[in-house]
Amino acid sequence: MSLEDLRKQLELVNTSIFKLIDHRRQLVSQIQAFKNSSKHLDIEREFAYFSQLDLSEFSFNQLFIFSLMIEEHAIAGVEGSYPRWSQKEHLKSATNDLCEQVNPVLLYFWDSQLFKRLDFTEEYQSLFNNVLNQD
Repeated sequence: MSLEDLRKQLELVNTSIFKLIDHRRQLVSQIQAFKNSSKHLDIEREFAYFSQLDLSEFSFNQLFIFSLMIEEHAIAGVEGSYPRWSQKEHLKSATNDLCEQVNPVLLYFWDSQLFKRLDFTEEYQSLFNNVLNQD
C-alpha cells in the first residue's frame, strides 16, 4: 500500500469520525427531548455503561477528548443540565491537574486511583458514594 493510499484511508476515517460525532450529538438531543427533567446526568447509567468498556487501551488525551465531547453534547440542549466537568464545578478544591477536568466516571474506570484523589463537593461525593456503594 502506498503513502497516498494510506492518506486516502485516513481521510475517510477522519470524515467518518466527524459524521459519527455529529450523529451522536443529534441522538443526545433526541434523548434529552424525552426527559422531563432539566437535569440530564444519570450517574447510574454512566457507571453501568462505562464499566463495560475496556478503557485501558486509551491514552489520557483520548479519554479527555471523549469526556469533552460527552459534556459538550449533553449541555448543548439545556445549559446547566449536565455537569461541566471541564470547569471543575464538581470539586471543592482544585489543582492544575488535568485529570480533574475529565468526567469522573470515565476517570474511575480508566484509573481508580486518580478518581480517589478528586476532592468532590458534598453533592457529588454523595452521588458517587451512592453509586459505588451499590456494588
